[in-house]
Amino acid sequence: MITHRQLTNDDIEQMTGMITNRPDVFMGYSDDQFKNNIISVLPKVINDPLHFNLGVFSDGYLLGFGLMKEMPSQPAWVWGYWLANRDSYKKIMGADTSKILSGLDNDLFDEMEQSRKLFKFYAAHPNISPNTTNLKSINSADRLLDFLKKYQASKGVNFRSADYKFFNDCVIPANTMPKYAYQQAIIADRTWPIDTLIRVAIKSV
Repeated sequence: MITHRQLTNDDIEQMTGMITNRPDVFMGYSDDQFKNNIISVLPKVINDPLHFNLGVFSDGYLLGFGLMKEMPSQPAWVWGYWLANRDSYKKIMGADTSKILSGLDNDLFDEMEQSRKLFKFYAAHPNISPNTTNLKSINSADRLLDFLKKYQASKGVNFRSADYKFFNDCVIPANTMPKYAYQQAIIADRTWPIDTLIRVAIKSV
């Protein structure tokens, strides 16, 4: 049976294995140093009250996980990291997809909107789309949110993430750091060898 819940210290071993075994770690870019950096901070991430971390499991086996963090500098949060084994998507899509996605969506936005009173979040992606509101060509979190919108329309399921509108915050040229500290934190306080787009999502309804 596929379930989801908040991650604990007992999940770190499976999370580490998933990070180690995936060929890419961020926006299709592979970087062993970044992988090792993520693994080294997992205990802190799991126990940091600013973080909210969700995992999807099949009979105790970790299929995927997301690491979200409330920003200390402003009333917003960061869609920091989402990772799943490629075969996991087949298992999730082959199960009760509506129930799984709706459960994750509700848990995440209950925490951020109701418990923390946050109605804005950020995510970083490759700079490949010139359109500030079209999610079709954006990777990672945007693609997942776009899928939720389409799934909601076709299945009649109400996903709260579909209530958000995306806008560009800044474009960061390859191998450079952005100007502001909050932008630096969003891209893991390091440069990337690809042009990076930071987007902000604001609740629109």
